Amino acid sequence: MKIKTLKKVICTVLCSTMAFTLAGCSFNPKNAISTILNGNSQSSSSDVAVNDKVNKDAVFHESKSFSLEGFDYIDSVISANGKYYAAQMIYDYPEEEGMLYGENDIVVSEEEDEETPDSENPVTDDDNSADETEDTETEGDSETIDYEDGYDGEIVDVNTEFIIASFTDENDVKYTSFKFETGEYISGGSSWGVDSEENYYIVVSAYDEQNESESHVVRKYSADGNMIKELAIGTESDFYYVNYMRVSSDGTVFITSENSIDIFDKDLNKTGTYSMDSQNSYISSAIINTQNEFIVQVETWTDDSSSVKVYKIGKDGKAEEDSFLSGMFNGKSMMSGAGYDYYYKTNSSIMGFNAGDKQAKEIVNFYDSDINTEYLGETICFASKEQFLMGSMDGSLCVYEKVPADQVADREIITVGTVWGSYMINSQVIDFNKANNQYRIKVIDYSEYATPDDWEAGVKRFNTDVTGGNTPDIIIAEANEANNYIDKGIYTDLTPLMNNYNGVKKEDLLQSAQDVFSRDGKLYCVYPIFTVEAVQMKKSKYKEGMTLDDVIVWEKSTGKKAFGNDFTKSGMLNTMLSFNMDSFLDPSTGKCSFDSDEFKKLLEYANTYPLEENYSESDDYYTEYMNRYRNDNALFSLEYISSFRDFNWSKNYRFDEDTVLMGMPITGSDGAILQIDTIMGISDKSKHKEAAWEFINSCFSDEFYQNHNWGLPAIEKRMDDMAKEATEPSYYIDENGKKVEYEETVYILDREKKVQPLTAEEVAEIKNFVVGIRNVYMWDTELNNIVDEETQPYFSGQKSADEVAKIIQSRLQIYINERK
Repeated sequence: MKIKTLKKVICTVLCSTMAFTLAGCSFNPKNAISTILNGNSQSSSSDVAVNDKVNKDAVFHESKSFSLEGFDYIDSVISANGKYYAAQMIYDYPEEEGMLYGENDIVVSEEEDEETPDSENPVTDDDNSADETEDTETEGDSETIDYEDGYDGEIVDVNTEFIIASFTDENDVKYTSFKFETGEYISGGSSWGVDSEENYYIVVSAYDEQNESESHVVRKYSADGNMIKELAIGTESDFYYVNYMRVSSDGTVFITSENSIDIFDKDLNKTGTYSMDSQNSYISSAIINTQNEFIVQVETWTDDSSSVKVYKIGKDGKAEEDSFLSGMFNGKSMMSGAGYDYYYKTNSSIMGFNAGDKQAKEIVNFYDSDINTEYLGETICFASKEQFLMGSMDGSLCVYEKVPADQVADREIITVGTVWGSYMINSQVIDFNKANNQYRIKVIDYSEYATPDDWEAGVKRFNTDVTGGNTPDIIIAEANEANNYIDKGIYTDLTPLMNNYNGVKKEDLLQSAQDVFSRDGKLYCVYPIFTVEAVQMKKSKYKEGMTLDDVIVWEKSTGKKAFGNDFTKSGMLNTMLSFNMDSFLDPSTGKCSFDSDEFKKLLEYANTYPLEENYSESDDYYTEYMNRYRNDNALFSLEYISSFRDFNWSKNYRFDEDTVLMGMPITGSDGAILQIDTIMGISDKSKHKEAAWEFINSCFSDEFYQNHNWGLPAIEKRMDDMAKEATEPSYYIDENGKKVEYEETVYILDREKKVQPLTAEEVAEIKNFVVGIRNVYMWDTELNNIVDEETQPYFSGQKSADEVAKIIQSRLQIYINERK
């Protein structure tokens, strides 16, 4: 990939990262506003009891597992021709040391003499960043590139090989290899297929460095891997990528891009094209059904609504909406396979149905079958109703077979209620269920009630069940919901359970973890891991008790923006409110103060930013960003702290001098927030409180923290151990299990800087700051919409700050009073 193109990607990622990054979810600046209260749902309730038993008709067990020779991972798996096909892309990297940037390019550092162990990502902390920036946390670093004078390093292409294994079982495996030209690659696991004659169809991409353009071809290969034909695709578009490729048994090839579909016959003659009418539409999933028909699910989004429709696409490109399938899939992730005409996946199950059925049937319940779906992807397919194959991250394949209902053991059920699931507890649920002969955890994922017409339906149903008496034994709630449930008396006090069990005690927790969800000395909810959103700045510029007035004075004296130039008016307002909502809303009384002088001052400050995003394609944007904090072109960096080393990395990479953490400078608030993923409490009505606590306690075990070595631990001793480790040299464990220390470095433009471990004084300051935070991040879509709607006339110059503040105060006080 050309470096100039990479800079555009970096620029885009930096802008979005600077705007604000949330953990564990997709961030929309319009949804960044916090809330304290969560109201009663208007949704009707039905008894949770229908979900508190094991569905004995949906239990599978692992009958065998095996590995494919040379497969380190499974890219994708399909079922066709009475057998399975699994694929893997292999990259043949040159021996030179360097850094992987894109799919097939390595930037080789001219100044690098020896291997540098992994360091923090110098571009973004967001795991969902674009592919071109994902690997900047690997060896070497791109800062040997001079972004002002042009890159003078070497770009080396990577050779790639695509391997497809076809098999019926581990004793009958045929490997077919496809070696591509230097620089060619496959963009993903959905870019290949096979017909009934075992001809393979593969979309191959390549990047032209000189012209800064990407090209794509579809190739047909024989069963032994010889190429039969090649055809260029996507030539009509400047921006084209392959989203899905599906091949029917007769060799018809369907290739989808973002919002178009090209169709080819088995000889790669184009037979049709389908283009969607709206640029706001995209193809979210695509399958070939058992009738050999191509089915796509199309999602269309507008500013305030969304819709999902399912279409059958003919070989001529003509599309016909299937209202039956639209209603059955209803936005769920479609799957194909034998046994049923259609399958779809939810967070907890795989459902199946045939044409004409009135409702789908649960085929597999992942939790009842002890299946961890954390890395499921496109690596599962059904050979029949009674058997499916699933790939795992280590490259192994597992065959699962249906367990006869009369062989499923009866156990007492502990229900766990959650919305959108919690990846953090998946392994714990499975381990608990395997080890416990008396109890079984049953996860009820309320997100499965959500529909394209109402994405909040799951939240409403969850709230109705919890507050209406159909309460799960263990409640995993968002922070605003948890506080509401505490006030309603729904949770039991965990302190006696902790005292009577040989596990974590209340006093083992950080003081903040003891306080956040406590009332009158009673602890109602706990959480094992958290992160912190805060502001980092140079210690030399820090002032105790800094306020927004100080920020305004600094900006007037320097002519610069304290938070940099990447925010819009709405983005700045939303970000500052997300840190400081408790300044304007009292959680104990529900009283609002959005007509206060401080809120008006916040409006006026946000109004000093541009109305629209000021995106720059300048070649020196990266240099400007790298010097932003070091040269005092900005005062504050919004930081996402998941470890002490996060602070140290930012201190060295962004500021290049001593720094401090502080809250957002708004009067009346901590100005920093706790981000908590999994907040767990036990219903006061639960009949299995002790067993429920046994499960929650397992989420504070050594095994749990070993499997989740990311984030700040809520256990005091573990926090102290993490702090002590931050004062010691970095290390890794080699292949012999030996601890090997290394010197950590960061690259700042054209120079390398050695990173020294933090001092004991620094880690003490960080810990004191982190433990002192009590403000928990929360959000409320309706509250956010009210603020966003009413501030637009002010930002466009149609109303004054006083007028807007009064309107917001009135609307939000009414809203909160109605919901309280």
